Amino acid sequence: MSVFALLAGEKYEQLKDKFPGPDPSAPLGNAGAFLKNPWEGAVNYFTEYGDVVLVWMGTTPALLLNDPELVA
Repeated sequence: MSVFALLAGEKYEQLKDKFPGPDPSAPLGNAGAFLKNPWEGAVNYFTEYGDVVLVWMGTTPALLLNDPELVA
């Protein structure tokens, strides 16, 4: 089990296989991709994983949505 999985606990186990997205790492999750230019990080993830991407801000999960119907 990864250090991140230990920190995030049950939330990580519940969500890890439900949505595509990059593997998070401790302690930031995927937040590092958004520090310099958040839009660039999001576009890179949409290009790689599709219109719905699971990312982790620390141990808090978030979905990035790039489809107007899903946002509505």
